[in-house]
Amino acid sequence: MCFRAGVLGHGLWLPLAIAALVACVRAPNVTVVDRRTALELQAAGEYHALEMDLKRAALQMGATALTREEAGLGEGPIEEFARIYGSARSDEELVDSLLVRRCIGEALDGLLAETPNTCVGNDDPEAVASVVARANRDRRQLWSFMARMRPGVSEEDARREWRKVHLAEVVCGGQIQAQDGAWEVKRCD
Repeated sequence: MCFRAGVLGHGLWLPLAIAALVACVRAPNVTVVDRRTALELQAAGEYHALEMDLKRAALQMGATALTREEAGLGEGPIEEFARIYGSARSDEELVDSLLVRRCIGEALDGLLAETPNTCVGNDDPEAVASVVARANRDRRQLWSFMARMRPGVSEEDARREWRKVHLAEVVCGGQIQAQDGAWEVKRCD
């Protein structure tokens, strides 16, 4: 609509034109989805998806390639012990993490046991099972080696003695099976 200066007067047409323009302009609707964007999370050092991908990649199932020495062909007792001990230590940080989050526990028999009912977090059950299987295999090999190195000592005796020493080294807050079969958290006061 056009206004003529003569019809409305000289001073009235400008405020009316400005009012008409302002009435047509609205602020857009704004929806807040999250307080922090993905870029802000990354800048703060939070990479949840990447951390889960790395955990899954580290826990690939399958056979471990062994050299001739690692397979036990032509090695002496010291090399055999170093191989078994090194293999057991490779998953140590992951085992400690799973113990603290109560996804696994140190069982009475000296082996690791899966405890999915008490697990805090959403770990892949297959990945946890793989870690437990590797750790238990390494422990059995270590007990067998200890029994072979001490004549007159059975593998059961070696396991029992190893467990006594090992429980002192279990991470604080880790889950340990008590004599009555219940699971309890290791205290380090």
